[in-house]
Amino acid sequence: MQMRLVVLNDDLAPKGSLHLAQHGVSYYIEIVNGSKIESVLFDTGSSYVPIKYNASISHIDLSKLNSIVISHCHYDHTGGLYDAINEFGKNVFAHPSIFRENFYLPYRYIGMPKDFKQEVMTYKNLILVKEPLKISEYITMTGEVPRKNDLEIPVDMFTIENGKVVKDLMLDDNSLFIDLGDSIFLISGCSHAGIVNIKNYVEELSGKDVNYILGGLHLLNASKEKIDFTIKNLEGVELFLGHCTGENAIQRMKDKFGEKVKRIHSGFEIEL
Repeated sequence: MQMRLVVLNDDLAPKGSLHLAQHGVSYYIEIVNGSKIESVLFDTGSSYVPIKYNASISHIDLSKLNSIVISHCHYDHTGGLYDAINEFGKNVFAHPSIFRENFYLPYRYIGMPKDFKQEVMTYKNLILVKEPLKISEYITMTGEVPRKNDLEIPVDMFTIENGKVVKDLMLDDNSLFIDLGDSIFLISGCSHAGIVNIKNYVEELSGKDVNYILGGLHLLNASKEKIDFTIKNLEGVELFLGHCTGENAIQRMKDKFGEKVKRIHSGFEIEL
């Protein structure tokens, strides 16, 4: 079995690169086992434009996707979804609460773009699940992740329940993990459930160690205590970090773990 992962969108593109960068996340995952190929698009960035362009120069045919998985409701992960489903009509996996109001205070809406939310809600190939779900032979989505430590509980986002403003615990935060045989490759959009919670849950579900983590860890404005806690619990893991992880947190992890930490960007590729 071989895995190819291509970052089709991240906030960063290196100098001299032909790839486009935009705030948001989109990852192409391809598993090849003999003549069988599985391919998944994880998140759709703020817009489909850079995803489609970056796929073309990375020699990826998105029309051959098996499915699309959405990590959570935020616009920088769902912004390209409407264009993607219109173009390809693939199955879309997400959490049932993905269409809710989600915002910062003072009020700034950050959920799925409202100009196409209704159309996505009625999309015929939409599959909404809370529980872990194996979407292909090697790829599983976590569903809701149990929150087992206080440091990783979201504190700055809100929603509306029964007409009242309440804190949003981001229960829709969903990750993917790939079974490599002797270990697990974990892919997270923003890690709103907490990357330590996610890692521990995936190891519980799979019965295997997570040896690789790729994605955003939502440590951009995190306290030193939270970053220290994360570093302590990710020791030994190969880390591919971008988006909302924050350059300070990435540098601290590089200082601690050296070459086991890499800053990803649009066009970044991994083959295992």
